[in-house]
Amino acid sequence: MERSSEDLFHPRRSLGNRHRTQALKFLELADADPERRDQNISWAEQNARQAVLHDFTNELNWTVLADVKQKGGDAGGLRAVLEDLFGVLGRDPELLSQLDEIDMLDAGCELLNGALDADPLDADAWWEGNSGDDELDEFEQRMFRLDLSDPRA
Repeated sequence: MERSSEDLFHPRRSLGNRHRTQALKFLELADADPERRDQNISWAEQNARQAVLHDFTNELNWTVLADVKQKGGDAGGLRAVLEDLFGVLGRDPELLSQLDEIDMLDAGCELLNGALDADPLDADAWWEGNSGDDELDEFEQRMFRLDLSDPRA
């Protein structure tokens, strides 16, 4: 996919990329320095959250945040990330209640990747997989149920 110079220099996306890169660096430091692991995980989480806040349309930002939550052992935080992503994707976050018995630390990142595979955040990728009549009808029904109180949806 070709990107225009406008996309490459979008200030919020650039900030999202910068924060994601910092989060990845702190994750590497957490693995390399066991003495300061918790501190580095904390910094990684802060940067990963900022990455999602600045550019919630970049799937990498979501996956890095989920990785940080998993490596930090924060099952509740990982569930919250999934609920937030479901809201952005226009899915009912209550669907996660079906997974109450699932260990989020084991399956949370896979669930996030599965959600992003089913509903890509990239509009072009989404259209390629959902441009059939059945998919468009399903999408139309989802739009009627969408919680528009979240402006990212």
